[in-house]
This record gives sequence, structure tokens and C-alpha cells, in this order.
Amino acid sequence: MTGLELPPLVPWLRSKRLVEGAHAYFLRHWQRWLRVRWRVRFSEDAFNLLMAAGVGVIGGLVNIFFYYATELVRVLFLRQPGELVEVAERMAPWQRVVTPTLGGLCAGLVLYWGLRMVGPQRSSNLLEVIVAGDGRLPLRTGLVKFLSSLVTIGSGGSIGREGGITQLSATFASKWGQLMKWHPYRLRLLVGCGAASGIAAAYNAPISGAVFAALIVMGNFSMSLFAPLVCASVVATMESRSFFGIEPWYSVPPYVLTSVTQLPWFVCLGLVVGVLGAVFMKLLNAASAGFRRLPVPIFLRLALGGLLVGLIAVRFPEVWGNGYVAANRILHGEYGAPTFTARDIADLESLAGRLKQPAREDGVSTYLGALLAPETVVLLGDYQGGENRRLARALTADLNRIVRSGALYETQRFAGVRLSEETRRMLERDAHGVDLARLNCRLLLEAYPHEMASAHWREAAATGLLVLAALVLAKLVATLATVGSGAVGGVFTPTLFLGAGAGATFALALQQLGAGEDFPVAAFAVVGMGSMLSATTRSPLLAMIMVFEISLDYSLMPALMLACVLSMLVARRLHPETIYTEPLRHKGLRVPQEPSASEAVAERSVGDLMRAPVPPVRETTTLQEIAARFLTSANNFLPVVDAKGQLVGLVALQDLKEYLGSQEELRGIIAYDFMRPPPACVTPNQRLADVLSVVLASEQRNIPVVNTLKENRLVGALPRAQVLRLFSEAIAASSKAEA
Repeated sequence: MTGLELPPLVPWLRSKRLVEGAHAYFLRHWQRWLRVRWRVRFSEDAFNLLMAAGVGVIGGLVNIFFYYATELVRVLFLRQPGELVEVAERMAPWQRVVTPTLGGLCAGLVLYWGLRMVGPQRSSNLLEVIVAGDGRLPLRTGLVKFLSSLVTIGSGGSIGREGGITQLSATFASKWGQLMKWHPYRLRLLVGCGAASGIAAAYNAPISGAVFAALIVMGNFSMSLFAPLVCASVVATMESRSFFGIEPWYSVPPYVLTSVTQLPWFVCLGLVVGVLGAVFMKLLNAASAGFRRLPVPIFLRLALGGLLVGLIAVRFPEVWGNGYVAANRILHGEYGAPTFTARDIADLESLAGRLKQPAREDGVSTYLGALLAPETVVLLGDYQGGENRRLARALTADLNRIVRSGALYETQRFAGVRLSEETRRMLERDAHGVDLARLNCRLLLEAYPHEMASAHWREAAATGLLVLAALVLAKLVATLATVGSGAVGGVFTPTLFLGAGAGATFALALQQLGAGEDFPVAAFAVVGMGSMLSATTRSPLLAMIMVFEISLDYSLMPALMLACVLSMLVARRLHPETIYTEPLRHKGLRVPQEPSASEAVAERSVGDLMRAPVPPVRETTTLQEIAARFLTSANNFLPVVDAKGQLVGLVALQDLKEYLGSQEELRGIIAYDFMRPPPACVTPNQRLADVLSVVLASEQRNIPVVNTLKENRLVGALPRAQVLRLFSEAIAASSKAEA
């Protein structure tokens, strides 16, 4: 055959037979395949967990990217690496003013032009898209705010980076769901998982991330929602740990609470910080309202906020950034520690003589003489007596350096020194930071009772207290200026700093008053951090877990728990909204912090209202006895029980009518002959919401309560009228509140 050749038919026939065989096999076994598919298909919970794991990956990547992007912006603005506070301390005063001002201007321009370019879009508030929205967060708006947040943080704005990380993580998660065309309920869950992964990655705190998203963002702690939040938090945390390690954010000196008598001062701290938290939120609202009233565009408002931060940083460079570095310094006693001045040297000749030629038994002078700076040794060698201010200043500078460098006490070194009982009690504790510096100062004052005077030293300690209080106030004003001007970022870490500063100030004030000498300042600082967070978020549980995870210290948990609860109660009494729900209130949206009246009633149990049961009758009780019972009581129904107390039936008054004309037959009729079947019963552990249908359908005034629906043993009665009255009052109260 010439020309075009035809393909062979054998392979084609074989493929046709295979297809026909597969088709026939499917027709014979399709039901079995459907059963297998039904068994192996993903459930809703399994799918949500996989989805949450994907969001966790997004949150971890956002945290890593945000960190390096912030470092890049910081180098561009500051021209040198390092923490913001440390860089600010090396800057000239004019640079501290100009840098945050320019940063605020640039961040404002990003917002001004960026939001104009993207046009009007949906709200980007996480709580709003869950409470009153469908879980859709706009991506372009989120990216613009992310860039603005980078500039603000990198140029020294007093704001935290966790806000930008959480916002962007939730935005990417929501966009993923929008691309997949998922339903709104799943989009809301994605937003919650994004918030959980952002907080968890930013703070290396997986529990706090899940609890934050459940309590603050979602407002729901059900296990069907909490499990995906936990999954997202864990994945994001492990991804961040692979880059940044597992070191705690804050290093806390250990302190163990062993007595109830140690708690009262922490109770007082919780009350004080609760007031401070409420004041902070009121001032934050006032600052935001004040900046909004300025007839200038957003970039000038942010520049003004940066200018205020810069002016404050001239005296307090610690206000730059989120407050992390300054909070760690407070925990390690670098603020408020007592110091010596030249006026504390009462007898310079005697002190110089002991340090130049210490006696054999004078171990303290021998030790101090070996640690003096070379310049001080030269001045000491040239000293011939009399007043010498230069030598006095050099000696006090060295003494201050020594008391801050570590533990001064050794048994042999202070063998010839007579120590007071108060100093001995302080030696029994493991002092750190400011408490160690205070102990070392006391040791030197008692080792040199004639050479050193304590009056001026106490004045210096009071000055340290005022400096710390001024720093807290400066950070408060700087945060109000940054957040109030409209800068994008978080207030979590600045809030922790304010709490640490308030706690340390409270402790130093107690010591100045002669109280609380046995408590380390760092302990009050840690408890203050949790109390401030609890006061501003209205979530003591979140505050307790957060402080534990960022410090990895459990020793102060009892005092922390008590102070967090008290600060929340005080702040809630003084200011009804939280730091997150306040923006929604201005838009007319209400996020209930407590269950409504109807929800509170629905959550009550049958056991809360249960009374003693209507006295039952036995199955063998005669009709005459039952009639006598009806005549002497106001009940229209009597429960019937067996020998074991199990409810077996019900006798109704109206069922006696057919026996009223009988005389002799009454003696042979018992309850078993005319009782009704057992009615619908309830158990003590059931919620009122679950038994409402039983209450509405029942015609009894006292609904029987049994121990369990299986054993059916009569244990009480539920008043029908009281249940209906509670629900009626709750509905009326809710309607009034909405109106």
C-alpha cells in the first residue's frame, strides 16, 4: 500500500476494552467507593486546622519580613545599627528632634497619598470586620498602613511593631479566603487566626496569641474556634523561633512569694495601676480628638506628633521606640537606683587614708582600693589633706560603679563591720538590680560610718524616684502624641513599659516611706506590666499568660493574678470601653464586654433555681390518700415514684373526675391505675436556655428535676413561673439597652 498508512487497530481496541472494563467495574462497585470516600473525606474541623496552619505560616513570614524591613528603615533614617534607644542616646539633641519629626512626616505622606491612590475601601479594623462585617479586609489599604507603620517605628515613634504584624497577617489571611471564595464565617475565622499568628510570632508567645484572638478579636472561646487559633499560633511561633530563638523578651530576677502577708502591697499596686489604665485610655481618646480637630492634613498631624516625641527625647531618649529596652532597664534596676554624691563624703581625709593604706583587718578598704580607677589612684596619691572636690567626685564615681557592678558582700570581707538587723535581712534575700545596688550602698555606709553620711544618699534615692516617675510620664505623653496623631502601630509594648515603670515607681515610693523594704523593685515592675495590660484590655487572663510567656517566670503568678483582676475591675468602673473597642464606639458599634441580661439568664443552670420536690406518692398509694393530698395542697399534679425514688408517672387532679361517683370501688384504686406517663424532666446541670422548650410546653407549676435522665430519680422541682419571669425581665432589659 502506497501513500498514507493507517495506524494499527490492535492498541486502539485494547484501550477501548480497558475503558469498558473500568466502566463496568465502577458500575458494580460505585456504592463501595462512595462509602470509602465518605470515610476519608475531611471534616470541617480538620479543614479548619489545616487552614489555620497555613495562616500560621503567613504570620511567621510576616514577622520575619517586618523585622528586617524595620531594620532597613532604621538604617536609612538613623545611619547606624542598634536599638532605637541606644542610638538616640548617642545622638545630638537636635538630631533627636529632627529624626522623629521627619519620620512622622514621611509616614503621614505614605498614608495621605497611599490611601488616595487605593481609593475608598472597606474598614481595616479587625474587630469591626468580625463584629459588623463579613471578615473581608482590604489588601491595598493594609499594605499602605504597613508601609506607614514601618516608617513610624524605624524613625523613633513611640509605638509598637506588633500592631503592624497583626494587621498584615490578618489581611493576608482574609485575602486568601476571598480568593478561595469562602463563606463569611470562614473569613472571620481566618482574620482571627491571622491576629493570633501575628501576636504569637511578634512576642514568641503562642498561648497569648490564641487567647488574644479568642477573647479580644473573636469574642468567643468555644473549642471549635479556639483549636484553629491555637494551631495558627503554634505554627507562627515555631517559624519565628527558627530565626530568632527562644530567649524571653524580659529577664526577670526570681522572687518567690511564700506568705499571705506579702500580698497587700500588690493589692494596692493593682488598684493604683487600674486608675492609671483608665486615665491612660481617657487621655488617649482626648489626644486623638485633639489631633483630629486640627485643620491640617494627616501628614502634618503625624509630623507634629513626631516633633513632640523629639522634644521629649532631648531629655528622655528612652521614649523612642516601643519601650522594650527601657522596660528591661527598669527590671534590672538601672532607674531609681541609689547613688552617692560628693556631699555624701563626710570625712574625706579619713576615707582617703583608709583607702590608701588599709589596715590588715579592713577587708572592705582593701577590696575597694583594688577597684579604683587609675585616675582616682593618682589623685589619691597626691592628696595631702583638706578639701578636694575633684578627688571627692572621683571617689563617688568609682563607688557608684562598684555598687552597680555586682554583689559586694563577702563574709570575710565584712568580718570587722557591725551590720544592722535590716541589712542582715536584706542579705538573706537574693537581691538583683536596684535592690542589689541599694544593699551595696547600705553596706558601704555601715562599713564607713564616720567617713560617709547617709542623709544626702537618701536625698539621692528620692531624686532617683522622681527621675523614674518623670520617665514614665514622658513615655506616656510620647505615646499619646504618636498614637493620637494617627500613626499606625500597636500599643501593646508601650503599655507594658508604662506598667513596668508604674510598678517600679510604686516600689521605690514605698521604700522611701519605710514600707515594703523586703520586696524587690523588679517584682513590682513585673506585676505592674500585667496589671496595666489587664486594665487596658479588660482581660486578666490574657495579661497573666502574656507576662508569663514574655518573661518565662512563674514565681510571681499569685500576686500577678490578684493585681490583674483588681486593676481590671477598677479600670472598668472608671472607663467602660477597652483600648480596642473605643474606636468602634465612635462609629456607633457596640461590642459587649459582659454577657447581656438574656445571655446571663440563659447561662444559669437548673440547679440555681431548683427547689425541694413536690412530695411524691408511691405507686400503691390509694385514691383516697391522693384525694386528701390534693385537698391539703395547692398542687394540681403529684409525682409518682417507686421504691427506689425513680419517677415513674404523674397524677393529675383532673384525672380524678371519673372516680368521684364511685364509693366502694375507691378502696381498690391505687395511683398505678390512673397515673400518666412520666413527663419531660430536666436535670440540675442543664442550662436554662436548653430547658426553655420543656418549660414552655409543660402545664405543671413545678417541673420535676431528676438526677440524670437515665436513672430518673426525683431530686427537686423547677418553678415554671420563676423561669419565665427571668427571661421576660432579661428581654425587657436588653430591649431597653438597645433603645
